[in-house]
Amino acid sequence: RASVAYAKGEFRNARQPCRDANFDGIPDNGTPTAADFVSRGIDVATCPTSGAINGLPKWNATLQSEYAVPIGDRGRGYLRGLFNYKGNGLIVSSNTPVKSYATVDLFAGIDYDNFRVSIFAKNIFDTTRLVDQTGALNTLGSIPTGYREVFYTKGRQVGVNVGFTFGGG
Repeated sequence: RASVAYAKGEFRNARQPCRDANFDGIPDNGTPTAADFVSRGIDVATCPTSGAINGLPKWNATLQSEYAVPIGDRGRGYLRGLFNYKGNGLIVSSNTPVKSYATVDLFAGIDYDNFRVSIFAKNIFDTTRLVDQTGALNTLGSIPTGYREVFYTKGRQVGVNVGFTFGGG
């Protein structure tokens, strides 16, 4: 099985909250007072924005395959593969580009009667990409720490699964 997806979501002159002390729709560094809001009859200053809704990749693709063979009359062995591709993206909070990348996962196993055993290797080429990060973190409510939370693709993972089903059903 294979799939390819393209998604492009954009704002066009959408209103978003902003710091706009003189309420002209252009962000600035001023600080409006509560009286300024009341005198203009608004609750939140807003500015128009255009651009991507998020930084997710526009292109994504997957390719999945399985080969299975019978083992006697009560079991089967299998080999599965999964290829995932993510196109270029953007971390919106820091305007950091994310280069396109692909991962490959492999699975092999035997299901026999009530017993299952499988091995897996995920991200076998150990592809590493920064895929997201938060805005600047604060401590004690408002003191900047100079740090951000960052999120990377998971590194190579190798493992074994063993299972046995008790009873019928």
